[in-house]
Amino acid sequence: MIRELKKQRVWFAEPLISSSYEEIRKIIQRAKDLAQQLNIPIIGWVSDKQEAFVTMIAEECPNIPHRYCDNHFIRDLAKQILENDSHARVKMRRKIRGIRTIEKEILTELDQYKEKEGQLTYKQQTYAANIV
Repeated sequence: MIRELKKQRVWFAEPLISSSYEEIRKIIQRAKDLAQQLNIPIIGWVSDKQEAFVTMIAEECPNIPHRYCDNHFIRDLAKQILENDSHARVKMRRKIRGIRTIEKEILTELDQYKEKEGQLTYKQQTYAANIV
């Protein structure tokens, strides 16, 4: 016989004064009490995975899965990517600024050479064409 299970979800949220272990323990115990009063089993936890939540959920509900909130996961992932991108951008700008100075010096030298001598060798023309 196949029994159809009705999916029930209870979302529980509460503003925190602090994220101490004992404060989190109280919230988890309160959520457990509410679930028991509603006669709904706790089948999983979702949080931002702060250390206090991870520890207290593991202690209070040892065999119930704990997942990372998608919103927090994506935000935290983007934060790291943006930070890495910023560091890469700084490094790139340093290199480019240095290269541009060298390019300007070379172009100035080539302009002065042209004025004095009138003609560039094939090697000098090729070199100049590659940097412009």
